[in-house]
Amino acid sequence: MLAKATGCLKAAMVPLGRGMASGVVLGVLATSGQAAAQTGAAALFQQTPCDLPGITPVLAPRLRCGTVAVPRDRGSPEAGTFRLAVVVIKAAMDRPQDDPVAYIAGGPGSPLTRRTALIAQHEAEVVAPDRDLILVDQRGAGRSEPALCPGLARRHLEIFAAGVEQQALVRAWRESYGACRQQMTAADLRPEWFGTAVTAADFEAVRQALGVGRWNIYALSYGTAVAMTMMALHPESLRAVVLDSVLPPDPVPMTTSQTFGRALDMLFAACQTDAVCTAAHPGLAAAFDEAVRGLDAEPLPVPMPLGLGVETLNLRAQVFRLVVNRALYSRKAMAVLPGFIEAARDRKAMAMQGLIGNTARRYLAMSQGDLAAVECRDRATWRDAAPSDNLDDPPGSGFVAGMCKGWSTPGPPPVIAGNTAVPSLLLAGAIDPITPPAFAHLAAAELGAKATVVEFAHVGHGAQQSSACGEALVAAFIRNPSGAVDPTCAAQVPPISFR
Repeated sequence: MLAKATGCLKAAMVPLGRGMASGVVLGVLATSGQAAAQTGAAALFQQTPCDLPGITPVLAPRLRCGTVAVPRDRGSPEAGTFRLAVVVIKAAMDRPQDDPVAYIAGGPGSPLTRRTALIAQHEAEVVAPDRDLILVDQRGAGRSEPALCPGLARRHLEIFAAGVEQQALVRAWRESYGACRQQMTAADLRPEWFGTAVTAADFEAVRQALGVGRWNIYALSYGTAVAMTMMALHPESLRAVVLDSVLPPDPVPMTTSQTFGRALDMLFAACQTDAVCTAAHPGLAAAFDEAVRGLDAEPLPVPMPLGLGVETLNLRAQVFRLVVNRALYSRKAMAVLPGFIEAARDRKAMAMQGLIGNTARRYLAMSQGDLAAVECRDRATWRDAAPSDNLDDPPGSGFVAGMCKGWSTPGPPPVIAGNTAVPSLLLAGAIDPITPPAFAHLAAAELGAKATVVEFAHVGHGAQQSSACGEALVAAFIRNPSGAVDPTCAAQVPPISFR
């Protein structure tokens, strides 16, 4: 059971479910202990040209682009500043509401502002049709400073492509993070300059720099850890918070391997109950097991699309599992997974190229250095794990035992407010392979009576973006956070249209 808090802040280590034991252990933090999250002197917004991909002449007048300089170390102003990339997508209407929406991306390490054109087409119209939408690249990610180990993701792709056995992969993975830590030292980038509490303080600085009184939050995946920390530390600045695919306090009741296995079983069951899928792909669970055994015995050379930096990926079982894991995030990708699994079993490399190539592109877009800088600072489970050559989780989920050893001293952990007065809507996809509905319920139990959980049938990671129901519920909630939430449509999301 999750212990209830009454009007206090909870220390909450949030390891994304990797390698954690059952139960939730929360420690009380005094308000005076939050000095690391204070913003210090007011920041300023420095306007810059909107040099972003895909910006049309119609969209350009609605954009306000710039940077906000935030302290590297709020306890030592002499350390200098980092510039955060900020984009404001102005509402299309003439007189928008005066409380905008801030979008907090996941990862850690997801770029956001480079996706401004796509976000303007979707999220701005769904999440904030009558409000401005504020995009911020978190420090170390996207277009914000600093660039953390920019070659790390590509090094990982090279490790994947080599097709080495599990022990060699784990060792190479761990060594890549050791090299990243050495690069940080050489660049005089200190580990204490990163972490969820630091990011929450950065967002507060951006709010002040933009002259925003109160704002709303839409947070996705790891971004929910930042948003819940903001709810604890700066509740007066928040009108409403949407937590999509929630990462709750540590320890969570399932490991990443368990959440992946759960989602995979649900995919198999969905195929078995679908006449089209059953006829086209009989025995899908057995086909998956056969594919794993075959790729364990002998890697499959898969030609890679141009532009990824590797010509051939020698596919092993552990990387196959990673691609399947990532495909379970999206209904569109889930629809083609049965064919992908059978192609792996039958060793049809060209039939696998598209999904593997798309997974590689998304992986390369992430700042894997930022992921390590945040998680190795914040998460005791990551930081304290003894080195091991075993690989329980899919590679690329971030955690390999021992990768954070000696990275840093513990930082201020993410926090969550007990019985907060800030209204929140928590969204969960039934087939989510990394943040299943149980995680949202854990967080909601702590947040209290103003937290509402909605579970979406036949949906993976990122419920708002996966269905018209998710879009409608988020829009209605931000429009009226105190109104009743009708979750009926979430149970009526249509089944996956398997191919």
